[in-house]
Amino acid sequence: MLTWRLAQLPGAPALELRVNHTADATAASGGAVKAFEGDARQRELATESLAELLSSPTLQTWSGYQRSRFLSMRAVPDGLDDAVAAIDARLPGGIELADGTALADWHLQGERTVVIEHHAGYTTPGAWRDRVLDDCAKRGVTIVPGVAGPITERPDGSMRCGGTDYDLVVLATGPWTPQVLRANGFSESGYRTKSVQYALHDLVPGAGWRPPSFSDEVSGLYARPTAGGGVLVGLPAQKWDVDPDHPPLDEELLDRAAGLLTAMLPRLRLGRATRRVAAADCYRADPGLALAAVPGTTNLFTFTGGSGGSVKTALAASTAAATALGDFGATSQETTVGRRKGRS
Repeated sequence: MLTWRLAQLPGAPALELRVNHTADATAASGGAVKAFEGDARQRELATESLAELLSSPTLQTWSGYQRSRFLSMRAVPDGLDDAVAAIDARLPGGIELADGTALADWHLQGERTVVIEHHAGYTTPGAWRDRVLDDCAKRGVTIVPGVAGPITERPDGSMRCGGTDYDLVVLATGPWTPQVLRANGFSESGYRTKSVQYALHDLVPGAGWRPPSFSDEVSGLYARPTAGGGVLVGLPAQKWDVDPDHPPLDEELLDRAAGLLTAMLPRLRLGRATRRVAAADCYRADPGLALAAVPGTTNLFTFTGGSGGSVKTALAASTAAATALGDFGATSQETTVGRRKGRS
């Protein structure tokens, strides 16, 4: 996405994008898009991203956007009025705040305040990425299959990556970021990988009702209807520093998520799990997808840290990163890329 933004800048630099098609958090993502987030900065980025998505038929087609009402269930209502008002100002009529009576049919432990979004939905991030890559190629970006090779800083501040010199290199290597930094002698401090897991379930034959997309701050449970007529359900996995090439699958966690969902919604007739997904994503000490300079270097950056939910903020975050990079080059989802040294 960042490369795509840079390729559209006036007088865009020559860009080279190295793409590794290994399965990653983007391909595994559940793809939810919504405006409300607990963190103010992430809420701003998510709101701007959703506004752009809703305004662009092209992006909706590329992403496979399907509108689906989203309920964010919160334990503490403090500050929600202002947050909802700010989102409503940007996306009029798309959000409302409700008390627990809106969840009368839900079996919940404790009180909830509910943020209801009517313009939220879900996307297919892997397919969206492929469409963006196709458009990057049409815009003249050189796309090279491969992983981030040996990376060193040259005496003049330029970066050598995989035997080629670049004015600037950005690593958008997702959960491989700590590994790539460490392997090349740079500090990985502030970056960690974490397990991401969820399951896709059918409904019992003859059952038709499914809940809206939701996340529950108290239990951590999240779920959404799927395009195939089933339900995606998951809980946060508390497994840190996992190997992104071999992310763990916790069957007990996924069974617990399904059990919690059916206890919360007795009306739901959940069937068997048709697919269980195990992936990993990169978390930063300063959370959220953003451009960050690698300490001790001049022209090496990362663009990662989505913490399992970067699809919600990717459009606005990539715009901010492209603006920050100015006339220099960029990167892709799983690789390094940049502006080759000496090219205009």
